[in-house]
Amino acid sequence: GLALDIGCGSGLLGRMLLRNRPEACPGGVFAIEADEALAEAASAGLVTAGTSEKIQVFTGNSRDLKQLPASRGRADLLVCELLDSALLGEGVLGTIRHAAAKLMKPGYRAVPSRVQVWAVLVESDWLRDSQEITTDLADTCPPAWEGSCGHDASPVEVSLR
Repeated sequence: GLALDIGCGSGLLGRMLLRNRPEACPGGVFAIEADEALAEAASAGLVTAGTSEKIQVFTGNSRDLKQLPASRGRADLLVCELLDSALLGEGVLGTIRHAAAKLMKPGYRAVPSRVQVWAVLVESDWLRDSQEITTDLADTCPPAWEGSCGHDASPVEVSLR
């Protein structure tokens, strides 16, 4: 099957996957990187490493893709390193939901496959003034997240400006 590497950066995860677990991606790796300079660096690194025939780098945001290139079909394995210190700051939930719906085969495997978030409530004028809050994930939330007690528990994307 094919592996999809979202947010591939330098291409390290895809190269490690090919080197250490080639049986997990006999169809190669389709790597996506939104930052053009990083995507170019990844492509150059693949040539140097001799893996450019097994990994294809696409410059752009994975959420802009309606499907993978026709010759690729859907991917069996998702690898991504979109996690920041707050886990959700790079839109990881929306990105993975989109990939699952449009780019991955049913029953796909993912690395990482789960995370655990610990939170502590803090009140701070400085933190409040440095936050940008969006609710663009609300359209992708299951109806069950709208609480029966009148509270909306749908995810909200929060990031430092």
